[in-house]
Amino acid sequence: MTHKTNAESPGLNGDQHPFTDPSADVIFCSSDNVHFRLHKIILSLSSDFFRDMLSLSQPSLPSAHTEHAGNGSATSDTEVDEIPVVRVTETAGTLEPLFQLIYPIKDLVLESVDDVRLVLEAALKYQIRKIIEVARRRLLELAPIAPLRVYAIACRYSDALEDVIGVAATQVLRQEVQHTYVEELEDISVGAYHRLLYYCECGGDVPPGFAFHRAPAEPAERDTVEDTEDIASSAWKDEEQPDGDQGASLGLFKPDESSEVIVQTSDRVHLGVPRNILQLSSPVLSARLATLPADTSGVLLEVAETSRAMRILLEIYHPACDAPLPTGAPQIVAAVMAAEKLQMKKAVSLLRCALKDLLQKLLSHATVMMDVDSLLELYLAACCFEWQDLACAVARRSLGLDITKSPIRGIDLYRVSGGCLFRLLDYHRRCREATRGVVTITSLERIAMQWLLGQWKCLDTYCDSTPPCWMQLYLKVVSEFPRPTSAWAMGEGTLNRIAEGSLCSLCSTPKVGLILAKFSKHVAGVLDARVDEVVLDWKSAGLR
Repeated sequence: MTHKTNAESPGLNGDQHPFTDPSADVIFCSSDNVHFRLHKIILSLSSDFFRDMLSLSQPSLPSAHTEHAGNGSATSDTEVDEIPVVRVTETAGTLEPLFQLIYPIKDLVLESVDDVRLVLEAALKYQIRKIIEVARRRLLELAPIAPLRVYAIACRYSDALEDVIGVAATQVLRQEVQHTYVEELEDISVGAYHRLLYYCECGGDVPPGFAFHRAPAEPAERDTVEDTEDIASSAWKDEEQPDGDQGASLGLFKPDESSEVIVQTSDRVHLGVPRNILQLSSPVLSARLATLPADTSGVLLEVAETSRAMRILLEIYHPACDAPLPTGAPQIVAAVMAAEKLQMKKAVSLLRCALKDLLQKLLSHATVMMDVDSLLELYLAACCFEWQDLACAVARRSLGLDITKSPIRGIDLYRVSGGCLFRLLDYHRRCREATRGVVTITSLERIAMQWLLGQWKCLDTYCDSTPPCWMQLYLKVVSEFPRPTSAWAMGEGTLNRIAEGSLCSLCSTPKVGLILAKFSKHVAGVLDARVDEVVLDWKSAGLR
């Protein structure tokens, strides 16, 4: 039997599916109000989830209304013909193939990636191991047909589909489709997509221990940021104290016998915190404290956040603490995310403002050189908090850089989708296409002659060539740029190549050097004008 989606199955909305057996003892109602008459024993044998769920009495729903129930009579929300009704969130188009795979009836073929994805999601939710395995095998078969889609689906459910990830990634590399957009990129983390791009960049030759769906246990050291400004060398570095360092000074939060609450962080650091600070700072922590003994000291409260993030948050709320906010962007991002999870509104507001100020300060220093990792993290931070103007500014700043040449340390900190990274790379590609039209020899010669005509009075006659030999050499060098940008067109390295080239005596004078600098700025302006016409596509960057 071949499965069709709900949109392709006209009989579904009329309940004309196979599951209408009058001997059924439970009815599943889809989100689009299609009823499936089923048998508890079959469902219970297929899934521990169903077994546990069906062993409980079904709760009454707040409203009651009549509706059509297939072969049954008018019904309330909780029963049809005295058979209990279980309401679920899946559509009939998802439930029909799911139940067909559960029941011992004719084999079902999940034809498309969409079919597999919908059934897999439901099978994972209801813990139906048989169907998870069916979906896994089908994804392996579909990997050569839709490799990037299969890769994204497998990464989203990596615990059950780790082998599918590797097979799909190999097909992505073989077919060179890593830069093709698929909707499933919005469902996977930016780290999972970046690691795929890095894998393709390396031709599949990645270090031992490399995994697509998680960061390496021991990431490579970051590239060094050039020290042209203090802000550039420090803004993206972590504090010297690593998480979990028991020798680190905990200040006001060093635990002792008088500590009311001992907060144990994810890196197993203990922080001594007054109970009222936890209660007033976070409704989440307050609710958890309410379940613990209130009349004893040293109550242990475990949290999923790191000691560094918790120290930053607790320092904001402690009245005796005057510690400044952190100045490292990754630290601030981690603290904001922890604060949002714990519903610490004051901390969220202060840290978001501090992060935005830092990003604006970084971007305002046009001369600051930042490494690839830092620029990408800056972009992801702007996307993470929906700061479109900052994201666009960073995207423009990152032109000319290869952001997939190496793994990015800390990329999984940012809760944004792979689609966010795709849009940045797509912006880079469109900018390159726009500027490549400028740096062809024909286009550059036209630009040069137009500029020469406007500047001829100040050039005098210094060589017989038209255009002069320094200009011919400059046009050749610029036309060879793999990623043409205005910074390269007027950069020191480019101008030095001209000065060190084979020039005639007239073109080797200091005066010509000044003219070259002026012309390079003109070419840079033309390139910038082309880039100005390209717009970064924007949509919500969060995982769906």
